[in-house]
Amino acid sequence: MAEKAGLSKVQRLTTPRYRSLAARIAEIGGIENWPMVLGKVSGNAFLTGSNKTGWRADFDFVLQQKSFTKLMEGGYDGSNRPAQSDIQRALDDERSRARESGNDLGFP
Repeated sequence: MAEKAGLSKVQRLTTPRYRSLAARIAEIGGIENWPMVLGKVSGNAFLTGSNKTGWRADFDFVLQQKSFTKLMEGGYDGSNRPAQSDIQRALDDERSRARESGNDLGFP
């Protein structure tokens, strides 16, 4: 999942990571629900780098109690909106296409 979503891959499952992972798995009712967690991360534009700084979630972020709770409660669900720069880029593209076609569509 990490590689497919452009996130760093886990290299070592240290004892602290193992303990945190076990706690998070227990919170969601078992390992069979872990793919849901991974889907919430990989399907989220903000968590996969579409944000102002290009920051991306990593394994330790997901394992943190606070981050995990926010993720599971839908706290990142609204962050799939396009970044302002993406919106501006799309608007600029539409303006260019309109000018090239000879129909400015009222764009300033």
